[in-house]
Amino acid sequence: MAGNDTPCPEALAAMVDAIRVFRSDHSESFGPDEARLVDALPSRSRVIHDMDDPQRDALYHSVRHLWEGMSGGEPEFESRNTDAADLDGAYWLMPGGILLAGYNHFQAAKDNRILVCSLLDINPLVFEQLLASGGVEEIVGLILARGGVRALINRERGEVVMQTGEESWPWVKDKLERMWHKHKLAKVVDLSRPYEGWKSGVAVRVK
Repeated sequence: MAGNDTPCPEALAAMVDAIRVFRSDHSESFGPDEARLVDALPSRSRVIHDMDDPQRDALYHSVRHLWEGMSGGEPEFESRNTDAADLDGAYWLMPGGILLAGYNHFQAAKDNRILVCSLLDINPLVFEQLLASGGVEEIVGLILARGGVRALINRERGEVVMQTGEESWPWVKDKLERMWHKHKLAKVVDLSRPYEGWKSGVAVRVK
């Protein structure tokens, strides 16, 4: 059995992919030992399908400090909050179940820009230009288009709303069905049309 703090295989694979992309874009940030560690990271397929729990534990603890250097904090995973009992506020759910929190969704994206670009393979220069222009809807729409899921959770009122593209909808539906909240709503967005914030998307109530 994996260690208590080790994420699920999909989340660990997403971490590894993000570190690899970050190293490609910011090679000057890595010393020789760290660069060798990144070069030796296993493929996504091997992390998910071929490694056993002790191997994943060892991999997680070997790359965790790289992640903390990228993000400025410890990693947080959806898989540790299977029914979102401890979650309250604005979150981005990234591929692999990685959570990014903030005062609002724009601020969460801004504060975690390195991880957003690495996890979703977004050009950092394009992202910085959108941030500089104050393009809130453009930023949020881009993250949705690349597979991020926008979540707003009110723990006190037992409410959760998630906004997602069509490709991520099956995963979002499954996630919402497992959550304890009384009121659960998904907004499924047609990404071929201009994004208009929370107004965008077909509303689907989930039991």
